[in-house]
Amino acid sequence: MRTRLIWRDAHRLNALAQRGPKLVRHVSDSPSRNPMVSTLSPRKLRSTDFLESLPTVFHESYQKPAPKHSQISVITRHRGSTMSWAEAPPPDNCRGFLYVHRPVVSSPFASSVRFRLTPNFDPTSSAMSPQDAFTAGVDLSLPGAEGMPWSVPLWRFVTSWRTHPYGAQLHTAGVHMFHPKMKTTLRELTRTGVIFYALGQPLLVEFHMAALRVYLPYPDTVARMRLEPGYYDWGSKVYPQPYNGMGIITVELLKGTLVTRVIKVLSLSEPYLNTKIDRPVEGQIRTLQLHPVLQKEATKRTDRRYINGQKHLLNTLARFPHISDIPKLV
Repeated sequence: MRTRLIWRDAHRLNALAQRGPKLVRHVSDSPSRNPMVSTLSPRKLRSTDFLESLPTVFHESYQKPAPKHSQISVITRHRGSTMSWAEAPPPDNCRGFLYVHRPVVSSPFASSVRFRLTPNFDPTSSAMSPQDAFTAGVDLSLPGAEGMPWSVPLWRFVTSWRTHPYGAQLHTAGVHMFHPKMKTTLRELTRTGVIFYALGQPLLVEFHMAALRVYLPYPDTVARMRLEPGYYDWGSKVYPQPYNGMGIITVELLKGTLVTRVIKVLSLSEPYLNTKIDRPVEGQIRTLQLHPVLQKEATKRTDRRYINGQKHLLNTLARFPHISDIPKLV
């Protein structure tokens, strides 16, 4: 019995020792790593809010898309509905302002934290105001996905803003606007899921994925959905998927019909050419394939509850506002 207790304690200490560096790495609230700023509002920026680098507390969120499935994977390994990510170091000369981006949409889910690159701004000079430098700058992009701004949705701070180095600024920016019942719901959402707040919202997808996990917000809860980009070959069992790569798509209302539009193809390879699925190209339009995720996965798509749920989601989505806040694609 004593030997078993010693082994258990040693195993616990070893696990804590391995876990320690990871906790210290990203949670550090050192002022030198997370310089304080007075505001996250672009209109109220001061020269003292200028940052020489992306704050350390956001390094964990600065990630690049990293598909974990090879081109020769079988179909059962391609049916995921979440993106794969790998941490990446911030680029050199990452100088600018941390701010909260607010599209012209009333939903609080539309707001997100971004970083505006203004490398030529000199905070010690009065030749250019912070607002002018901000207007002339560009948003920091996701690594490996140029044109898709790096951002952290504001709703992700609903349960953690009190202990965040920039908690006071996040609270002022609107973290408190979410419904109190939302805290439990948001805590359960997957990190890679996307909350849909407007038509025209840019979505990053992998072409080999069967579906993208999307959430439709309501006042005090969210509806779980699967958005199928349409490039997945459901008939393939042992062959790689027809197309591998990434792109940016949007959901739009075209002549009363919800569709998906390819805004930009970021990368593309064609390991499997014998397919009837059209090649993804910029400007391509497809009828939206959106399916509710029910609690009972065994429920068939012919079930009346499923059909009614799908119609309700599509009708709700069609009434969403449309934004032209598509990032500048370069």
